[in-house]
Amino acid sequence: MAKSSAKSDGAPPKKHPGGAHSKRWDKLLQAAALLFAEKGYEATSMQDIADSVGVLKGSLYHYVDSKEKILFEIINDTFELGVRNVGAIEAGLEPEERIRALVDKHIDFLLNNVTTSRVLLHESAALTGEYRKIVDVQNASYTNVFRRAIVDGQNAGVFNLDLNSDYACNFVLGACNWVYRWHDDSANVSHRQLRKQFADMVVAALKAPQR
Repeated sequence: MAKSSAKSDGAPPKKHPGGAHSKRWDKLLQAAALLFAEKGYEATSMQDIADSVGVLKGSLYHYVDSKEKILFEIINDTFELGVRNVGAIEAGLEPEERIRALVDKHIDFLLNNVTTSRVLLHESAALTGEYRKIVDVQNASYTNVFRRAIVDGQNAGVFNLDLNSDYACNFVLGACNWVYRWHDDSANVSHRQLRKQFADMVVAALKAPQR
């Protein structure tokens, strides 16, 4: 696991500041997310972040005690939004409709939150201590939404019982997670068409064989 250049105290994260401080905090997180996405977490310094938001480096510590805390807040916020996004899918839907909706929501979120999604997918391994534990729980919670949908589909006889549900879940998320890297908005395929095609491919891969 990669280490942060700034030492974390391992304490649970503090709440976001409010009022005018909240706007500056949001600006700081947005600037840091862009830098982490473009340069990578390890290659980005607190000085880089300070320069990006137009403040002295020392002023950053009024809001945050380490670079790792900034990374955690970006990933934590992204996970919270993501979990709410897929959590809105009704568990009572038919298995095929449910997995289609999950794939659609997941890809839609990635394509509309490219910068923070890139940071989550590529830089979360740099988190340590309590930050790491919190993000691991969030990741498990998000992944389980898809795993439960697959298992429910298997139990209903819609999805292939021979498939390992963990592998199937990793296949679905792994395939979808890379869309933001290669999808070209200038291509002759809309986001909606892309999401539908991916949902079609996922369902085709999971479906139980015809007897």
